[in-house]
Amino acid sequence: MLVSFLPLSTVEAVDEGPRSEDGIGIYVYKSIAKFEKHIKGFLEPNAGAHYYVQTKYSSDYWNAIGIMDLRRIRIKVDNDVGNRAAILSLNVLANKGGVDIGVQNKGDGWFAYFYAPFLDKSDESYPYNQDYSRNDAKYRSAKVVRFSIDAKIQGGNDTVTGYFRFYGKKSRRTKKRRLIGKEKLQFYVPEGELYSVDGNGHPILRFTRFMSLVPLLPDGDVADYTYMRNARLTGLQLYHRRHGYQVWNMDRIDFAWSVQTANIRGLQIAFRDKGIDRVSLYHSYDYHRQNMRAHERGHARRLDANESSLLL
Repeated sequence: MLVSFLPLSTVEAVDEGPRSEDGIGIYVYKSIAKFEKHIKGFLEPNAGAHYYVQTKYSSDYWNAIGIMDLRRIRIKVDNDVGNRAAILSLNVLANKGGVDIGVQNKGDGWFAYFYAPFLDKSDESYPYNQDYSRNDAKYRSAKVVRFSIDAKIQGGNDTVTGYFRFYGKKSRRTKKRRLIGKEKLQFYVPEGELYSVDGNGHPILRFTRFMSLVPLLPDGDVADYTYMRNARLTGLQLYHRRHGYQVWNMDRIDFAWSVQTANIRGLQIAFRDKGIDRVSLYHSYDYHRQNMRAHERGHARRLDANESSLLL
């Protein structure tokens, strides 16, 4: 796995480097806390290969912007189990839950989505009580997506709002990319049901960025040779309440890690100014089957040991 990042200099390294958790390959690139205190609680071993980058937990930032660069991306999401979704996304993580919001492709074009897994699906009072957005617009020819994600309290609601502008090929005449679609998605719940606030009433949260290739069925995380190559996030910035836009670089990262390292063929994390997140995922190693085989071998050894003890 190729990993490129700026070495720590001003922040003490805590539990960094490769590790295995329940047989799943993990790599921690930056952490300000012991593994068991934070990252372990966010591990998703059955969600395919992926990486996460998180800001600090504070009320300083309420907006994140950037570009999802699809120009060089290549995906294969179909398999014999139930397909995967290629995802380039952010997450707004608050005290009472989190909301993923970004773009994804299940094989028939890119579309904007959000996902709020902390919701009780049986409660019909929520305005967006579902896994994925109701936006069915697909953009097969999208080359670039500019996004802006807001995390606010407004109108008596805790809100997460995503603005997405999908661009296609460049015009021969103007040399500028053609705007092929605009989408706005908003998730909201009554005030206090997502965010805690600071003394000024500002929501306290973490922004997370990630790219992944997620199975669409519970047992779908297998060695199916699906892939997402050359996926990129660029121009990543956070809006500070007092200082305006700031580059989402190492100074604004508390945690960064990847999961299923054997299925990550390349990963670059934008720790430097004006950097690029770049990842290539290829599901050729079945962690879960290997773990099952290891469990069966251990069980067989225990049976042999028990039988041997009975003969003594």
